[in-house]
Amino acid sequence: MSSFSLVRNSFALLAVSLFCFSGYVEVSSSEQVQVIDRIYPSETVSLNTTVGLNTSEMSFVLFWENATSSLDAVLYSPSGTEINSSAPPSVIYGVNNTLIYYIVHRPEPGEWVAKIQAAAVPDVGESYWVIFNTTASEAEVLTEEIPVEELAEDVEGCANCTE
Repeated sequence: MSSFSLVRNSFALLAVSLFCFSGYVEVSSSEQVQVIDRIYPSETVSLNTTVGLNTSEMSFVLFWENATSSLDAVLYSPSGTEINSSAPPSVIYGVNNTLIYYIVHRPEPGEWVAKIQAAAVPDVGESYWVIFNTTASEAEVLTEEIPVEELAEDVEGCANCTE
């Protein structure tokens, strides 16, 4: 197995671990944005994602291949609040040699921005992967619009039922 395959497999395992750690394993209630790109020395890249009204959790994962490179990532909420490595208690932050992640509970709805900075990368640049994942709250997942007429028919039908 090549080192690139190993890195990709490790990343997939980490992403699954993060989602399981968060208590969410049902993909149908999640939306995911994935970015694969390259960043160069002194470059800053901005990525956006939209968080809906009934989002219970947003995850941001940045992963790069070369452990000798150094990247930094900061999130900005729709109101402009900066979320960095000094994350507030409502945010889970993690970092190692090739990974940064944030898990934001009850994120503010609207347009979020992630700024990724190449703190130290070779002249040829560094490959990176980003996943933004948003998970709908139970209320949004379980809510189903049923016309009032159908509810009235069901109630009337049950009123005449006997067991």
